[in-house]
Amino acid sequence: MVEGGSDKVRIVRLRREGDVNRVKELDNEHTKAVAKDTLARFSRVFDGIFFEHVVICEADADCMFYQSILNLPTISGDRRPDVLFVHTAGKHRMAKLADTLRSLDVPVSVIADIDILNEEGTFKNLFQKLGGDWAAVETHWKTVSEAVLKQRPPLNAEQVAGLIAEQLKGITGTGEFPEDKERAIKEVFKTVSPWNAMKRSGRTALPAGEPIKHFDALTKSCSDYRLWIVPVGEIEGFCRSIGSHGPRFVEKVLEERSLETDPELQDAREFVGEIWAKAKPSSQEESAIDSGSAVSTSA
Repeated sequence: MVEGGSDKVRIVRLRREGDVNRVKELDNEHTKAVAKDTLARFSRVFDGIFFEHVVICEADADCMFYQSILNLPTISGDRRPDVLFVHTAGKHRMAKLADTLRSLDVPVSVIADIDILNEEGTFKNLFQKLGGDWAAVETHWKTVSEAVLKQRPPLNAEQVAGLIAEQLKGITGTGEFPEDKERAIKEVFKTVSPWNAMKRSGRTALPAGEPIKHFDALTKSCSDYRLWIVPVGEIEGFCRSIGSHGPRFVEKVLEERSLETDPELQDAREFVGEIWAKAKPSSQEESAIDSGSAVSTSA
C-alpha cells in the first residue's frame, strides 16, 4: 500500500469515544519510514489501527506464548481481548513500530527480553519512544549494567578464538562436522556476552542488595509506560523443565501443560496479568469506545 507512493498516501485512524470522534493521522515522515522498512511493511503493524491494543514482542514464538496466556479467562475475563500481537524479529525495531502505532493513537505495550538492557542506546530509545524520561531511570540502568559486567566481564577476541580452537582439536577427515562439537562452539559464543547469564536466569542472576533494588525500580518505571522487561530473562525461563527453545518450546508448553493450572507457569500468568491490568480499557471506556478504524486515501 505505502511503498508505491508514500508521498500521496494518508493513513488516518478514527476512534469514537461516546459522542466524540477522535481522528489521528500518521504524518508523512512516519509513512515514508514505514515504506522504507521491509519488516514494518510486512509485520501487520497497520492492522493495529483496527484493535483496541497492540502488544509488540521480539519474536513470533513470544507472541504465541503471551497471547495464549492472555486468552485464559482467568487472565482476561469473559470478553476476549481485542489485542493484536506483532513481532519485530529482534529488539532493535521495537521503538520504530511502537512510535508508528503511538503516532496513530493506538495503545501499545512492549514485552522485551531482559537483555534489552544490554545496549544503552537501544533501551534508551525504546523507553523514550514510549514516553519515558531517560534521566529518571539512567542511574538505575547504570547500576544494573555495571553489576552484570562485574560478575562476568566480556571475553575478548583472543579468548573466544582460544575456546573455539580447543573444540576444533582432533577434528579431521572429509566427513560431516561432529554435532557435539557444533553445539559446543555455539555455547562458546553464548559465553561471550556477560548478559547471557541474565537472559538464562533473569533477575535472580543479579547479586543481592543495590543491583536488585535498582533493577526493581527500573522495571517499575518501565511498566508505567507499558514497557515490560521479562523478569525471568526470556519466555523459556517461565518453564525451565522444558528444554526446547523458541517455537519448539511454545509448542511443547501448549501441548504438554495446562496454561491455566500448571504451577510452573504461575509466574507467566502473573506477568501477563500485570500487563493486561495496565492495558485493558476500563468498564467506562469499553462502553464508550467503538472499534478503531482506518482510512487510506491518495492526497
